[in-house]
Amino acid sequence: MSEDIFFIAQFFLKRALYKVDEAAYMLGRTKFLESILVSRESMHLAVKALYLLIIGKLIKGDKVSEKDLNHLIKKSPEEFKQQGIARLSIIFRLWRILDEFPMPELRVDPELLFKEEDAELALEHARECYNIVSRIMKLLKNYELRRYTLHTREYIEKLARYNN
Repeated sequence: MSEDIFFIAQFFLKRALYKVDEAAYMLGRTKFLESILVSRESMHLAVKALYLLIIGKLIKGDKVSEKDLNHLIKKSPEEFKQQGIARLSIIFRLWRILDEFPMPELRVDPELLFKEEDAELALEHARECYNIVSRIMKLLKNYELRRYTLHTREYIEKLARYNN
């Protein structure tokens, strides 16, 4: 994996964490709808970071499509699915309804649709998505480091044999 990809994924993940903090702030100010929408944005950023790490490309457009999510799951190693990718995909799909928001056909003030418990759950899910991607990013970083170290060690051993 290139350093550029890792750097951009880290950028997305940092932004996801900032959005978690912003959602918590909004929740504390009893702005439940805003908190939920910002939590959803955090989940989006976490999935974008994971997609970049696993697939090696940026998602086209602002939204993560169902096709993108399915491709991510299909290409993810089993070890990463055990680390929470399956759960992340369920959480992400659960809050996908907000991609359609606002819904004029409801004819209700959006502020009245959500309660404090809804905002707390969205925030909890945003934190969980961040933690899943962060854990996978650490695994990938350690894997890359081990691979680089092993490659360097093999190169040094070959060089030593060649010089003897």
